[in-house]
Amino acid sequence: MLVNGNILKKAKGKYAVGAFDINNLEMLKAVISACVEERSPVIIQTTEGAIRYAGIEYLASMAKIAALQGIPVVLHLDHGQQLDTVKACIAHGYTSIMFDGSHLPFDKNVATMKKVVSLAKGRTVEGELGVILGKEDNIKSAKNFYTDPNAAELFVKKTGIDSLAVAIGTKHGLSKKDISEGMKKHGFRLRFDILKEISERVDVPLVLHGGSDVAPADIKKCIRLGVAKINIDTDLRVAFTKSVREFIKKNPEVYDPREMLKPAMESVKKVVKKKVREFGSYNKA
Repeated sequence: MLVNGNILKKAKGKYAVGAFDINNLEMLKAVISACVEERSPVIIQTTEGAIRYAGIEYLASMAKIAALQGIPVVLHLDHGQQLDTVKACIAHGYTSIMFDGSHLPFDKNVATMKKVVSLAKGRTVEGELGVILGKEDNIKSAKNFYTDPNAAELFVKKTGIDSLAVAIGTKHGLSKKDISEGMKKHGFRLRFDILKEISERVDVPLVLHGGSDVAPADIKKCIRLGVAKINIDTDLRVAFTKSVREFIKKNPEVYDPREMLKPAMESVKKVVKKKVREFGSYNKA
C-alpha cells in the first residue's frame, strides 16, 4: 500500500526504514522483492536526476504498481532542489517530499521549506540542515558541515517539517579511489554527540543520508539516537554495475539485456535484504 512518511514516527527509537534510490524498473523490482520477502516497510525514492533520466510518469506509475505488494511503500522525492520538481511530484502522486535547502542561507532555507510544507497538503516533508561530504547527482560538497543543534531546533519549529536530515559525518557517493578499490570504511568519525543533542532538541524523526558505508554497529547507535530513515544509493549502484560487468566479461556472446540484468537484480536484492536486517525493519510491515 502507498503511504506517507509518517511510518517513521512508529520506527523512531526502535528501527529505521530503508530509503532506497531507484532509477529504473530493475532497481525498483529488486528493492520491492527484497522488502516483501523481509516483510519490511520501504521508502522508494527518486532524485531529480532519476526523474530526468526515466521520466516522472514512468517512475510514479511503476512505484504505484510496486505498492500493491502488501507492504507499506512510501514514494519519496530525494534531494529536490526546484519547487517545480516538488509540484510535479505532488501532481504525480508522490507521498513524501524532501526539499534540500542545505546549500541556502538559514532564513532562505526556512522560507522555502515553509512553501514546500504548504504545497505538500497531507504528504510528509523532509528538510535538511548541514552539508554532507561527497557527490550525489548534482549535490556536491568537498567538506562536511555538521548540523548545528541550535539551528536544528529552530528550523523544525519554524518550518513544520515531518523529518530532518542531519549531517554528522557520513558521505555521499564514491571517490575515484573508492571506485577502483571498492567500498571501504573511510575512517570518518561520526559525531554521535551532535546527533544526541539534536535528538534531544527536536521531536521529529531524523534522517541519515550517505548511509551506504556506515558500519552496522554505528547504524544501531544512530537508530537509538533518533534516526528512523536511512538513505541507501551507492551500495545499490555498486552491486548492480559490478554484476553487469562480470556477466558481460564471462558471457560476451550474450546480447539479451534481460539475461544481463537478472543477476544484477539479484545482487541489488541481496544488498537490500542485508540493509533491512541491519536497520531492524524486517517483520515490521
